[in-house]
Amino acid sequence: MMTRESRMEIKGFALFWIVVFAAVPLMYLFQYVIGRENGFSLTVVLLNWLEILPYLILFCIHNFLLAPLFFKKKYWLYFTLSTTVFVAFAFYILATIIGPPAGANGAVEAPPGVQRPFSPEVMKVVIGILLILVNLGIKAMVLSAENERKVQELRAVSLAQQMEFLRYQINPHFFMNTLNNIQALVLTEPEKATECISEFSKLMRMVLSEGHTALIPLERELQFISHFVSLMRLQWPETVEISFESPERGGDAMVPALSMMSFVENAFKHGSKSKPGSFIRISVREEDGRVVFRCSNTLEAQNIREETVDGGVGISNVQSRLALIYNKDFTLKCGAEDGVYNVLMSIPAIAEGGVL
Repeated sequence: MMTRESRMEIKGFALFWIVVFAAVPLMYLFQYVIGRENGFSLTVVLLNWLEILPYLILFCIHNFLLAPLFFKKKYWLYFTLSTTVFVAFAFYILATIIGPPAGANGAVEAPPGVQRPFSPEVMKVVIGILLILVNLGIKAMVLSAENERKVQELRAVSLAQQMEFLRYQINPHFFMNTLNNIQALVLTEPEKATECISEFSKLMRMVLSEGHTALIPLERELQFISHFVSLMRLQWPETVEISFESPERGGDAMVPALSMMSFVENAFKHGSKSKPGSFIRISVREEDGRVVFRCSNTLEAQNIREETVDGGVGISNVQSRLALIYNKDFTLKCGAEDGVYNVLMSIPAIAEGGVL
């Protein structure tokens, strides 16, 4: 099957040769109009076309038969056949198109004081060499563009597949933990469990509505966090400080779905409910063209070790997703210090269409 680049290449070459052949009658017609020719001779045009025809044949043989051998890395076969074809071309040119010596039988002499670097016959052979080289160079450029396009398409497909895989890993991880929390309330505090189920249904609707996209508006992610924090407040004691600061509107920024939610969920999963002065503080801001997310929470004694809160599926997947989308243009720092676990994430505040 012919690729888009190959079709454009053939159309370009066809247009080139049409222009070359059309230029001959147009040139003679122009000379007739300005009075430099006494008449328009079709015979002269045909003779000129016959002089151009060997170049067209050489080009077609090289373009369609020989050049593909070069790009298949069959170099010896390519150079052997190309040399054979070109020698035959040069022999034909020198044997049939050589004109009389300069000044003989009316042949045109070079102007006085002007010395030609090459004879007209040699120039015709040089033109043949240049034709082959230019053809090979253009085909190399077309092949390079075609390979680059294929690489980009493969990257896009790979990115989409990886994003889909990672997203479907995060969602079950998040829902499993939330359902476990609700289950714990069903027997002890049925009214809170009912409110939790209501908030949880809102989260479910948001995930289903945004689940087909890699990026969602920041405002939607903030709504998701807000519903989740409301859900968790019902389950946590009032002695724990829970705060969520965010802009009133998320603007036009786009963020990876559930990227911030994974850290918020992790804060509630590993946060302390019993230590005096326990807190979970979440903030999202837009600073200098970037979306900056911060999350801090006190840890229970058994969760003080950093590795117990750094190795979860959610966090590792978020890091993989950020690398896929933003390459190296993101910051993600996670760590425990003095019994407090801190997360800092900074990503470009890119509008829809700016990424992927």
